Amino acid sequence: MGISHVKSITSPSLFAMTAQANIKIAEERIYLNIDGAVHLDSGFATAGGIVCDKEGNWIIGFHRFLGKCSVFDAELCGILDGLELVQRRGYDQVIIFFDCLQVVKAILGSSSTTSNSALIRRIHNILSQEN
Repeated sequence: MGISHVKSITSPSLFAMTAQANIKIAEERIYLNIDGAVHLDSGFATAGGIVCDKEGNWIIGFHRFLGKCSVFDAELCGILDGLELVQRRGYDQVIIFFDCLQVVKAILGSSSTTSNSALIRRIHNILSQEN
């Protein structure tokens, strides 16, 4: 699977994952910025993000209301939605920025036995697809 992660030098709480799903349509690298959030009082969650080119120009944005879930699930949903979006648009190289080391470890881990395993498997499936 073409995936790795690095800790940002500019922000100690920002992590980036480089994902290279072998889609082979577009050669230009894009940047996917993701965030998931949960309202503390209600427990309702949202996830969203933006896709930018190498100059930082906005390409497209997205968001989704998730209902009640954990921040961990919200981050995973944001990553999954973002990867599906860039895949549909034909990009083959994406650097994903988000702020949850626990999610990086879960995605890079070989398997998950938590309630998040279906989301992680779907992310792995997208990252391993070849055309």
